[in-house]
Amino acid sequence: MCYRHSTEAAVSALGRERHQLGLDLSRYAKQLSFYLKHGEPMARTVISTAAVLVWETLTAEGLDARAIFREAGLDPALLSDGDGRYPMEGMRRLWLAAQQASAEPCFGVAVGRRWAPKHFHALGFALLACGTVMEALQRLQRYGRIVNDALRVQLAVEGDLCRLSLSLEPDAEDLPASVAVVAGVTSMVTMLRQLMGPGYCPHSISVRAARPAAAVEFERYLGCPVYYGAAETLLVLQRADCEKAVMGASAELLQANERVAEGYLARMAKADIGARVEHELMGLLPSGDVSEQSVADHLALSVRSLQRQLQQRGVSFNQLVQQVRQRLAKGYVDNRQLSLTEIAYLLGFSEPANFTRAFKRWYGCPPSAYRKARLLG
Repeated sequence: MCYRHSTEAAVSALGRERHQLGLDLSRYAKQLSFYLKHGEPMARTVISTAAVLVWETLTAEGLDARAIFREAGLDPALLSDGDGRYPMEGMRRLWLAAQQASAEPCFGVAVGRRWAPKHFHALGFALLACGTVMEALQRLQRYGRIVNDALRVQLAVEGDLCRLSLSLEPDAEDLPASVAVVAGVTSMVTMLRQLMGPGYCPHSISVRAARPAAAVEFERYLGCPVYYGAAETLLVLQRADCEKAVMGASAELLQANERVAEGYLARMAKADIGARVEHELMGLLPSGDVSEQSVADHLALSVRSLQRQLQQRGVSFNQLVQQVRQRLAKGYVDNRQLSLTEIAYLLGFSEPANFTRAFKRWYGCPPSAYRKARLLG
């Protein structure tokens, strides 16, 4: 209540019409840059061919893979669609349901051992066509978003070591189940052994997940020191190993699959309705006009078409509005040049009090308390 009273004069001066705020456009541009730099909250997806790994592992165990996929809310028909993608939320449900149904002591390892190029679409075939492991890791860094559009791959060479960092965009960090992280790391080592031979072991591996119950089997398969609870998943390889020539390399196959990979990324960018909606929302929020109709008009779509496309991506319009507001709010509050009243209107709230309630719901405390804690911390 005190916060509301303290801002009444400011609200009156600014007026009810948001286009009358008179905010400095350069300041808004800086906040927009912050948002773009720190990740895009959207309905994140995983290529359906990667989910084939789960299907194959369940089927080999004699389990009803179709029923488990449907239990997770995933359409099995997409497994045969090269361009098909599943929402990460659905994949999380799949991993948990599959792990529960399986009798495998370490389901993630059982899945990852089955990795083959086909599970990563054209990227998988490009990886195995590279002349060296270093070239393969560079392709993984360039095209990794084909597998998971929230994936961030960073390759760094430091002295005698190569460090391959695998992380997710901030809005997707908490989505993968631990079993999926184990499967992902196991798949990477399987891929490396297909390049360098069955006896290859990395220098060390750090895993973002906690130590799994069947850690012994996981560590035995990796064959190197494993550190759990890390800030990011990190594979450390010997530089000399990464620079060795790979048997079976083919420049022709590499070029052909890179063209396919480039085309896939282009289609992803064009078809990602979630990203397009968020882009429009970022421009419309300060005006307060964030209705489905206004966004649909900007995208040259009907409201019904917009709703249908978002539903196919596993997300609703209101979810995107809340996600964009939540992500922007944190960056705005961290910027002491913006008053809380200005932030409220930048995010499209009709009253600062509404912003305060939303921020408290998102982060557990009012924005004023959050800002104070950040200043003191």
